Amino acid sequence: MKRLLLYILMTSWLASFSALPAAETLRYPQRPDIPRWWQQTRAFYCPLANSGAGSSLMKFKAHREEGFTSFDDLDVMLNDARSLGTNVIYLVDYWEPEYEYKADYRPKQQWGGEAAFRRGIEKVHRRGGRVILYLEAFIISRRTELGRTRGPQWAMRDQHGNFYPYYATGDRFYLMYPGEGSGWADHLVGVAGRLAREFSIDGVHLDSYGLQWGWRDYHTDHPGADDPDKFNRAAIQLVKRIRAELRKHRPEAVVILEGAEHMQLLDVCDGAQIESLPILMRKPWVKDRRYPIFTSSFSLPEMQQILDAGHNLAISPWWFADYPGDRDRKRLLAETDKRNRFDQIESLHRYHNVLWANRRLPRPPADFDGLFQGIIEQLNRDGWGSTFAYPPLMRTAERYLTTYEQHREELDRRPSNVLQEMLGKIDGL
Repeated sequence: MKRLLLYILMTSWLASFSALPAAETLRYPQRPDIPRWWQQTRAFYCPLANSGAGSSLMKFKAHREEGFTSFDDLDVMLNDARSLGTNVIYLVDYWEPEYEYKADYRPKQQWGGEAAFRRGIEKVHRRGGRVILYLEAFIISRRTELGRTRGPQWAMRDQHGNFYPYYATGDRFYLMYPGEGSGWADHLVGVAGRLAREFSIDGVHLDSYGLQWGWRDYHTDHPGADDPDKFNRAAIQLVKRIRAELRKHRPEAVVILEGAEHMQLLDVCDGAQIESLPILMRKPWVKDRRYPIFTSSFSLPEMQQILDAGHNLAISPWWFADYPGDRDRKRLLAETDKRNRFDQIESLHRYHNVLWANRRLPRPPADFDGLFQGIIEQLNRDGWGSTFAYPPLMRTAERYLTTYEQHREELDRRPSNVLQEMLGKIDGL
């Protein structure tokens, strides 16, 4: 009897052991510090303003607020995300009073403030979703209280004692120094910690910070900051500190950067956004796939190439407006100038994608980058105030318009569905 009982116990134990799942292969074996959920993520969805959302999303002028009146409706955005094949929402423009006021990142009152923000994130988590928030790591608005009171002390100055300008924005922003003598790093680490502690976020996107390197700061309160190595070391330390602070409250939180120029920064975070697949493929580390990189395109075939190459997608609500309309036709047939060149290429993509999704793509397909570059070259040659007809664009537009009209009644597959299928083939969604 004892032998029988022992046999039953042993066989049941062995059965339970054999039923355990096999160890999962990590997508980034060089980086076991990157949480498994993030290693498995093949796309994230950015539902709100895309300006400044990261280099791969800035081209998409898409903003979705249908069915969204407060942060309590974040589960509506999760529905959108899942219809595009992902469980991860990346929120931009969620803070008070609007996107331009980069400083403290307090949830917007018009959408219910902190209480609704907390409830909305809880809803997403209950359904198995994740929420990542935007943080700008390099600049603050001079119009904010923080900018007025701390900006002049924490910001960088040039060799003439003037504050650096930020691209073509004039004096709207301060460029912040992360090292000794400036309180900027402590402030931003505190903001990240508060967001993780109070709202249980799953990570942050540090805008600008994968691109900033080698700055010389001549501010007299920042000792030795004219040595660019000091900025570099301080920038690396800032990313490390934010990541560590988030994980005190959310052990599997991630930090991603805009841009992927410097491996020293990439090695201390969880990945990055980058402008496009061609730019990504020029990086010296890309063959090793050391980092989760998210990029995008207007073109479904190129998005398939991104996934096939082992990288990931940054997706916007642009994919919900994927059928061309009369406005697209007018844009395509208009003369080309500085104002509408982008809209023309965007409209051409809509025709291309809806035809491709329905297997009605005319041959040869458009060389979108080549068309765009040709327009830019002619504008450079003739002046940016000029208007002109660009024959390669017009020929491509006519070919697509003709094919679209011939098959309009037969077009029933949406590019957004094709995008979900592309992700589903990989993840079994």
